[in-house]
Amino acid sequence: ELVARRLLDTLPPPGGGRIAAQLAWVGEVLTAAPGEDDAGAPAVRDYRGSGLDGHLDHIADVLALSAHHHARAFRAFDAGELKFLERAAGGLLQGFVDAHMMCFDDDLGRQRDNVRLLGLAHRLDTGALLRQAEALARLADAPFLASLRGLMEAVPERGGQIARRDTPWGEILLMGTNNTSFPRGAPAALFKLGGDDFYAHNTGSSLPGRLPGAVLVDFGGDDRYENWETMRQGTGFMGVGILLDLAGNDTYIGIRHAQGTGFLGIGVLADAAGDDTYRAIDYAQGVGQFGAGLLLDDAGANRYEGHQACQGVGFPGGAGLLFSAAADGADTYYNKGQYASSYRDPGSFEGWGQGLGVGHRPYASGGIGMLVDGGGNDRFEGGAFSQGGGYYYGLGILNNRGGDDSYRGSRYNMGFTAHQAVGVFLDDGGNDRYETSHYVALGMAWDESVTLFADRAGDDAYRAPGFAYAAAAQNGFALFIEGGGNDTLGGTQPARIHGNSYHGGSSLAVFLGLGGGARAYPQRLPGEIAAVDKGEAFFIDSPTIETAIKRLRAEPN
Repeated sequence: ELVARRLLDTLPPPGGGRIAAQLAWVGEVLTAAPGEDDAGAPAVRDYRGSGLDGHLDHIADVLALSAHHHARAFRAFDAGELKFLERAAGGLLQGFVDAHMMCFDDDLGRQRDNVRLLGLAHRLDTGALLRQAEALARLADAPFLASLRGLMEAVPERGGQIARRDTPWGEILLMGTNNTSFPRGAPAALFKLGGDDFYAHNTGSSLPGRLPGAVLVDFGGDDRYENWETMRQGTGFMGVGILLDLAGNDTYIGIRHAQGTGFLGIGVLADAAGDDTYRAIDYAQGVGQFGAGLLLDDAGANRYEGHQACQGVGFPGGAGLLFSAAADGADTYYNKGQYASSYRDPGSFEGWGQGLGVGHRPYASGGIGMLVDGGGNDRFEGGAFSQGGGYYYGLGILNNRGGDDSYRGSRYNMGFTAHQAVGVFLDDGGNDRYETSHYVALGMAWDESVTLFADRAGDDAYRAPGFAYAAAAQNGFALFIEGGGNDTLGGTQPARIHGNSYHGGSSLAVFLGLGGGARAYPQRLPGEIAAVDKGEAFFIDSPTIETAIKRLRAEPN
């Protein structure tokens, strides 16, 4: 929990300048913080005190600096390898959807390409990529935007356009307040003053071989971002993309790898206000693979909907974050509904999201995936492998910071791990409801993994058929903490071990029921403290952990 809390405590709060701060945090998470500018980096002219042309000069200089760092990030690849990475990316994404374990993929040609892609991807200079993202984030900096907006508002619009400039690194567009449709095109930098707009082009996303970096800033209006092409809406595909929407009730609809995602790149979607809707099929809403993907929403009651691998997922070499920061936002998270669970449990779907770190077993270790909700009465629905968990050397965290919340899952949900991973589920308060339709969830660890489930306060109700509430197997360690309140745990008894046939040795499962209040279990357990399963599972129900330790020390055995 100390490691998880450090990641959460250092996560920058929402507000002005957050993109640059979030990128600095990503640098620490990926352990590849940007280095100093090299001597050949182009200079960026100061916009302060200049007119509109001076601001356009500044934007062009930032695009040049972005391209410089992009070239450094990919300098270890030749032209053929870059083309291969671009072409093979779709196969890696589809291979995971089809098989989840790469060695189970029956498309052997695709599997060979995927193994080659994973080997090449390690050549990416992540530090230089972060420097590129840091450079582009200057165009989303609050003082710069305030200065630019004031100048734009003072210029008469001509057909909705305020200014335009071509650069070697892409087109710069300054647009006004008309309701505008952008069905095609690929601007490197687009700033829109207002209006209820429709965006269907690259929408602040890089394009391999064409656009190393892109920024879109919309200052206001109820906007629609819709695209059936992959890698759109604040996505960095072999580059960096930033989409910032500052006001309005907005709708984002994508298919695959959309809405704040990075693949061999860094992508950021930041929405500062309004009740927003995010919909996609897979790999969306804060997903990173060999890079980082961030979805940052500051306010409102929002809906996040995807079917698989969505909402804070870290794949190999990556960090994925969904941060819905409003303390009173009643948000809805949905991550299932497309494919039947590989376990064939009746009515159970695949999920693989909502705070998940996942690797490509057995070829590449997982990354770091986080879903953080600032508060409010929220609803979470996830398919198998969702809601604060890790798979194959990944680290996944779900942190809900308050409110009366509802969680629904199936198998491997709400604090789970499998295969040398770490999973953390932290609910910091409120009267919550937890329900799973199948076994294996709610604080369980499988195969040399570690899981923490902690609900710190509130009158909570749990229902799980089995292997939950501190359950471990195959040299796993599961810790379940219920922090207080009048709680009901239904369906199965806490603290269970399922055997250690994989590796020998032993597992450890510890259930801690702390704090005051009445707590109901499926059947009466033998006392406040008990070793309940093979000497490897322990049940403790005590007012405080200190009291429990004193009682343990007083036990003769």
